[in-house]
Amino acid sequence: MICKSRKNTTLKFALSLATMLTAGLTIADPAYAADPPELPPTIGDTGVSVQKVTISAVGDCTLGNDPSQESRANAFHRIYNANGPDYFLQYCRPVFQTDDLTIANLEGTLTTQGSPAQKTWRFRSDPSYIEILTHSSVDVVGFANNHCRDYGEVSYWDTMANLDAYGLPYSSKDNVCVLERNGIRIGIASLKLLGGSTASNKQRIRTKVDELKAQNVQLILMNCHWGIEMDRIPNSMQKELGHYAIDAGVDLVIGHHPHVLQSAEYYNGRYIIYSLGNFCFGGNTNPGNKDTMIWKQEFVFQDGQLLMQEARILPYSISTRKDLNDYCPIPLSGTDSDRVISKMNELSAGFHVQFAPDGTVIAQ
Repeated sequence: MICKSRKNTTLKFALSLATMLTAGLTIADPAYAADPPELPPTIGDTGVSVQKVTISAVGDCTLGNDPSQESRANAFHRIYNANGPDYFLQYCRPVFQTDDLTIANLEGTLTTQGSPAQKTWRFRSDPSYIEILTHSSVDVVGFANNHCRDYGEVSYWDTMANLDAYGLPYSSKDNVCVLERNGIRIGIASLKLLGGSTASNKQRIRTKVDELKAQNVQLILMNCHWGIEMDRIPNSMQKELGHYAIDAGVDLVIGHHPHVLQSAEYYNGRYIIYSLGNFCFGGNTNPGNKDTMIWKQEFVFQDGQLLMQEARILPYSISTRKDLNDYCPIPLSGTDSDRVISKMNELSAGFHVQFAPDGTVIAQ
């Protein structure tokens, strides 16, 4: 599947100082949040062709709530009705607009069809909510997780049809996505790796990688929905599958599902982010842990071959308020940013990764 997308540069960032000051958070200047990582000097005039691709990856975007939450004052749909689609990602839009590719995990259905599945949490919202993402320069979503069929099989297929209708590329269990940026073909695959044997999950990873390689991609990103909810450290299956994906040819593994930040790892010359946690998350009106981050990485190619890479994390809170979730991720600075970076250093100890005070990722 060849996906078509381009950056939306028509929207302007409007910073609400009053909102941030009343939130009780230490907020970063938007210029800090949008700042790209600094790379080594560009190769000189050697006659070779050099291309750069910068990606931003974020965690769970659940653009709706469970029926049991509908009556709450800060239910997701009430915030949407009061503020419209451009409200939710207003404080990360500068980052997304200045990269080459923004990728998010879409956790929930976007459809008016189907009936609630017999499970604890069921997420559904109107297809028009896709504009929360498209209006803020999100380029592609992963749609392979345990909430893709929250309103039955029809909700899975209708969500993908609606993503097509709104022009938002996606990868799912049933398709991969290929996008081109700055002359580089980027392949995106997404897999739900909850349950099943390690051997069968490895085969699914291999199948996706082979499918992308057959389309002559030069960079492979893989969304992996895995692990145990609320666990901070990846389990043995995550680590084994993450290593296998890199060995199979994946250039960046992006993990989801635990709803909290987990370790990052530098393995065999590539990065594995075991969990990016929540981001624009309508599934909980007041989660106790509101820490999240944007993983920003620049890939440098020489004559189409990956030459070097550099990454940085941008600490965020999923909400401008500490006392409830307003579904509006906002950048952190000062002691709050330091705390998130310190947490990532603690979680990633032994995984060959350290984080500098400005969030720069240092491979070891």
